[in-house]
Amino acid sequence: MQIGRFASSLSLLSNACELARADCAPKPCGNGTITVSDWVQAGRYVAQLDSPAATTDCLAGGAGFSPAGGWRAEPSLPVGQHVRWLTATDIALAPGLTNRLPILMQAQGNEAGISFSLSYDPNLLTLVSADCGPDARNAILHFNTNRLAQGQIGLILALPTGTAFAAGPQVVAELGFRAASGTKTLATPITFIDQPVVREICDVEARALPASHQDGTAVIWHGDQLFLTATQAEALGRMRVNLIGSPGVWELQTSQGDGLWAGIIHLTNRTGREQYSDSNSTNFSHRFYRAVRRSP
Repeated sequence: MQIGRFASSLSLLSNACELARADCAPKPCGNGTITVSDWVQAGRYVAQLDSPAATTDCLAGGAGFSPAGGWRAEPSLPVGQHVRWLTATDIALAPGLTNRLPILMQAQGNEAGISFSLSYDPNLLTLVSADCGPDARNAILHFNTNRLAQGQIGLILALPTGTAFAAGPQVVAELGFRAASGTKTLATPITFIDQPVVREICDVEARALPASHQDGTAVIWHGDQLFLTATQAEALGRMRVNLIGSPGVWELQTSQGDGLWAGIIHLTNRTGREQYSDSNSTNFSHRFYRAVRRSP
């Protein structure tokens, strides 16, 4: 538990000896920094799944060990360059009201520990809760709220030792936000950062795994308005359109830039957020989208 607090920056290391004792991943002697991998590795030692290294061998100066002194996780790459990614999904909020932001992981079936930080505009959003997601109910969660005034929240969670998330999309955390009062619809980004908690995903053997991170958007909508986020390339070159805002029935329309709009589908926005994958987008060199309110 203490190493989890070190990894989440809720407790600070006081000296080099404490660092050497806590820094256990990658085994046997770590790399000079404390992350979620160290938390998972400590659990493996407690469960006697691994034989611990001798402390004297890993103290600075012993057995030639020298801490790396830097973050060892691979840098985040755009979605599509890794098969594993973490996404801050888009959400819609009415002024003065709350909604929950799901953190979605596209898992490969060997992930055991996750850590990350999020940045948001504290003038527009107020954090009201942070919990494990429905696919991580048995995980242990630490969240760092020391930088809420700057609009930063850090989370670290780990499954019971020796267990991993199932392959596929997994909602690993949910953050509740309250929107500021206002009179116009606007969008504000929610982005992954490395303060106060470093981004990392590790497997059941405490090895850091490559992963991409996809930022999200919070739309604060007022009245009968809808916001279309930037379209994103999917598999096979398809485009995905995110509709965020006022609930109701909306007709998604497309144009080739000639001023002529044609409807392609009616979407019922029940929760403030809806998506559409355009299978015909590969037939055009460019394509524009808009949404028009329709009666139920």
